Amino acid sequence: MNETPIKVGISGLGRSGWGLHVAALGRVQGLFEITAVFDPDPVRQQEARAQLGCRAYGSYAELLADSDIELMVVASPSPHHADDTIAALEAGKHVLVEKPMATTLADIDRMIEAAEKNGRLLTVNQNYRYAADFLKIKEVVASGVLGDLLLIRLAQHQFRRRWDWQTLTEFGGGILNNHGAHYVDWALALIDDPEPELLAHLVDTPLYAGDADSHAKVILRPKTGPLVDIELTHACAFPQQTAVIMGTQGTLSSTREEVRWKYYKPDE
Repeated sequence: MNETPIKVGISGLGRSGWGLHVAALGRVQGLFEITAVFDPDPVRQQEARAQLGCRAYGSYAELLADSDIELMVVASPSPHHADDTIAALEAGKHVLVEKPMATTLADIDRMIEAAEKNGRLLTVNQNYRYAADFLKIKEVVASGVLGDLLLIRLAQHQFRRRWDWQTLTEFGGGILNNHGAHYVDWALALIDDPEPELLAHLVDTPLYAGDADSHAKVILRPKTGPLVDIELTHACAFPQQTAVIMGTQGTLSSTREEVRWKYYKPDE
């Protein structure tokens, strides 16, 4: 265990900053220490001081100027990810930025360039990549017991209504940006093609108060290998499997809680 905890700053104490990152860092005490946070809401600032015992700032500039911070967690709204990340890198901080990494490819390129220029580490919080169900899925696929893969079907089905900033396109909202980042990441890890052909259909429905998509269908067609079908929706009251993978020798079916697979051995 690291004898000196890494000192962490958190930008944004919303659903991700407070609900995910503060909670996660609290589970690995001794490795990380929340040194300071930024949120424009004075109530959130006071909660952080009282519950975390850290410094709390009302501006991002103040957080950047805190010389104790080694690692910056950028959990601000998506349109701010690029500029907030670049500013932190230029201030000498390593950065963990919440997904989606940014709202445009050009911004992502700027972020990578800033990390390289300043000699800092930059990574994205693709936490589903390390989820127990996906690690088992990768293990089964890599074992070859399913044979040659024919179809990968991934889905996130929920029945819910939202009215926060992630329902607005001006803030980079929508189910594809919010949840699709996880499942596209899964898909790219399971196929041997970093740039498959992409077909997408986004639907703006009355499920959201805003104008962003609440239902999305994405098809990825690699040069070789299985077709990938990704479905994301907040309109399904009867959720189906998170993953179904069909191969020439077997099938895998999983939820977030359970992974099952059935196959035959052609030589037996």
